[in-house]
Amino acid sequence: MFTGILALAACSNAPVPHDPSALSFALNPQWQYAEKTATGDHRELGWLAQLDSPALYTLVDQVIDGNPNLNILRQRLAVAGFEVTRVRTDRLPSIDANLSSERSVGVPGQPEGNLSTLELDTSWELDLWGRRASLEQAARIRQISAQQNFQYEVFSIVAQITQLWLTFVEQSQLVELNRQAIANWQRIRTSVGRDYRGGIASAGDFQAVEIDFANANVEFYLSQRQLGETTRQLKVLIGAYPDDRAGDWLAELPAMPDIIALEAPATLLMTRPDLLSASADLAAADAEAEAAYRALYPNVTLQLVPQLLSGEFARFSNTERVFSAEIGVLQTIFSRNRLIAEKDIALSAAVQAFWAYNQAVLLAYRELEQVLHNGIQLKKEVEAARQARRSARLAARFDRDAYRQGLKSLADYLFSERRAIDTSKLYLGKQAQSLRNWVALQLALGRPYQT
Repeated sequence: MFTGILALAACSNAPVPHDPSALSFALNPQWQYAEKTATGDHRELGWLAQLDSPALYTLVDQVIDGNPNLNILRQRLAVAGFEVTRVRTDRLPSIDANLSSERSVGVPGQPEGNLSTLELDTSWELDLWGRRASLEQAARIRQISAQQNFQYEVFSIVAQITQLWLTFVEQSQLVELNRQAIANWQRIRTSVGRDYRGGIASAGDFQAVEIDFANANVEFYLSQRQLGETTRQLKVLIGAYPDDRAGDWLAELPAMPDIIALEAPATLLMTRPDLLSASADLAAADAEAEAAYRALYPNVTLQLVPQLLSGEFARFSNTERVFSAEIGVLQTIFSRNRLIAEKDIALSAAVQAFWAYNQAVLLAYRELEQVLHNGIQLKKEVEAARQARRSARLAARFDRDAYRQGLKSLADYLFSERRAIDTSKLYLGKQAQSLRNWVALQLALGRPYQT
């Protein structure tokens, strides 16, 4: 019968481990825009140091210590370690002890006395087929996956707070730009009001300036509200009460850092933590499928039950030492359909993990190719916005002088002022957007934020 059970188990399809390098799509030998984006090599530095902002360093320290999601993930990482310990101890012998005591009193024809019994029940399931070894391997790999996943979440949260801080700096500077715009429109309003009272400007001209002055105030209040929203987001991210009182976070926007030279696309599979985590999940699923397959084989358990007797009646009893070996054949037979179903479920889970890994890799490459392309386009946009700002400022200055000389209409002058203000805001926004995209590139590369 035992031989027949082994034959039946062997007839079931054994799982074949998946190869993470056998992707469902072909990798390009080189990134599409790699040569156009690289501007330097700073691999020895964490990318945070390239931004060179003490205010940002303080925020990053706060988010690492206080972010609720990271603290939850720390506990999940600890649980993964506990699970390895639990599975490992399942492979050790189990020991159970039973202590009993009896006393015979007042029974006619029987002597009085005590009998105490200590029984140790020791059993050990022999892992002849490697089922428990596969489960322990799966638990260890799950722990590696949890470690890589935690690392990537740390990278993500640092990138998120960096991008949010860049938005905070951008909006702080936007508030200042709007404050300057209000002061500028106030000067124009005073000048045109004086001309209106002197009969030089019309009532329509004066009302046009009033409209621009009111719109400048609207823009100022809007930028203040947006700054408050960003401040509250930063507070929540670092685990602080979400009021709009900013810490010592103010700074100028950093200069655009260099972009490191990229290696071949295949190296991303070995450096990005979320892909390493997905690869570990695949290996763990394969190990769990192997364990489910090994469960089709009979269990072999050794059992030893020694007894220790004491008391007046101990000499009348036999000390029992039972040693036995049990083979779980019937369970394998009568539970075979359930065991096969569990094996098929585990195999399906491994296939799902394979496709989940493929999807994660595909999305990672799309993300990186996109931010590389965005970087090229944003570089052009920043330069165009810089030139537009410069030209608009010059045009506003020329039109102001021409209006004072009577060579330009007030409408032309006001249009030039609005254009100068708008292009200054556009340039600021493109600078901040380009910096946020640079941070997204570091995350897409899986590059550590510190050494």
